Amino acid sequence: MHIFKVKRKVGKKMTKQVELPLEEVARWCQCPGSIVLGEIVGREVDSEMSQRKAYTHALAEWMLRHSFGEVTKENYPIALKQLSLHYGGMDLEQEMGFFVETVKSYYDEERCKKGNHFITLGKTLELNKWIPNHTLVCDVIIGAANTLHIICLVDGPGELLLPEENKLMWLYGLGALASYDLVFDVQKMILTTISIDSKKQLTYETTPSDLLKWGESVLKPKALMALQGEESLQVGAYCKGCPAEVRCREKGSKSLELAGYSQKPLSLYSEEELGSILTEAGQVVYWIEALTDYMYTQALEGAVYPGWKLVEGRSSRRYSAIEDVLEILLKAGYQEEQLYERKFLTLSALEKWLGKKNVKALIGELIEEVPGKPVLVPEQDRRLPISQLQRARQ
Repeated sequence: MHIFKVKRKVGKKMTKQVELPLEEVARWCQCPGSIVLGEIVGREVDSEMSQRKAYTHALAEWMLRHSFGEVTKENYPIALKQLSLHYGGMDLEQEMGFFVETVKSYYDEERCKKGNHFITLGKTLELNKWIPNHTLVCDVIIGAANTLHIICLVDGPGELLLPEENKLMWLYGLGALASYDLVFDVQKMILTTISIDSKKQLTYETTPSDLLKWGESVLKPKALMALQGEESLQVGAYCKGCPAEVRCREKGSKSLELAGYSQKPLSLYSEEELGSILTEAGQVVYWIEALTDYMYTQALEGAVYPGWKLVEGRSSRRYSAIEDVLEILLKAGYQEEQLYERKFLTLSALEKWLGKKNVKALIGELIEEVPGKPVLVPEQDRRLPISQLQRARQ
């Protein structure tokens, strides 16, 4: 997990070590108070996920260095084996191939151009101009033709966050500018995220002036507020995942304000009001679900909430020893094929077994794309409306 540590004064006699999670920069730039509230309620660290992230970034660097000839063929398999053992036997070499090939293609493209060029792997970047005493590590930086190209690996399911909305990528951009701007005439910045899970990439172009403006006008003052422990709270979509979300009074108050739409009991809602209600209701539903999960977890540990109690859920039946059941039924004269269901592998399972290329080569003509069931989503969703899709297919 990319974090930086600084000292913060607490009172006059003691100091406290503060951790600002860089991956949550979009949240604390909007809601600086989330940091101090997070310290109060405590942060849960997914050690397994943190270890996987550390492994994927280290693996990417080793594979890239090998592809560029910095690691010999003899030492390469030994290094990968040692890396895997260090991280509990993980092996994502096959999944990482897409990232490595994509980075190589970007660099090969730049090498064909005139002028100086370079590529840096695992570069430690300093952000001291905006927040004191902290660093972060960037997977890949390519420099050529007055352009800095920042490339970061993303591991995990879900849609890639657009680079223009991914403020962590903006931090990488600022760090790269601080490192190279004095020796390299940077006129354009390219921010690219590459997912090894979905095999997709997203790219965003911006200018150094835009990044520096955000750094000075937003990042620097908001980070200072967060480090000083100011309880400046702001509710928004970025609340999702905040350690203090469930217990945050500001979040709860905003969610419950939806009741204000009942002030016109004799009139019908307009289309505009319905759209606004559903938008806010989504936040309320999510908050209620998060609140329920939190209370359930605390109740399992002994917490008591007035008006609520833990009860035993609906019971279910299962075999206590499936091997013994099978043996008894076979002896009773039943055939083994009568006791099992025969199911064809799903397309995803078949691709995992045979590989996507083999499946496409063998039965690609027999695979059809079935449109999903219509879903009502917010306007900000990146998917095209059904009406536009239908016109495009005609």
